[in-house]
Amino acid sequence: MDNLQDVLTLAATVVEYFLFAYVAVAFLVYSLKSPSVVKPLRVVSVPQKTWERSLSPTASFASMAS
Repeated sequence: MDNLQDVLTLAATVVEYFLFAYVAVAFLVYSLKSPSVVKPLRVVSVPQKTWERSLSPTASFASMAS
């Protein structure tokens, strides 16, 4: 029974690793595509752009959530 538990643990670890890799790649692709799609749609002042740049991960998550 111990061997079965080891196999299941290994399988769960592999599945978790691939799921994490998929989410990471999907987020990278989204964040690389996002500026070219979003930039023409909005006009912002320079101070706001600077502020957004300092919070870029937060801004990416916020735009992803909406």
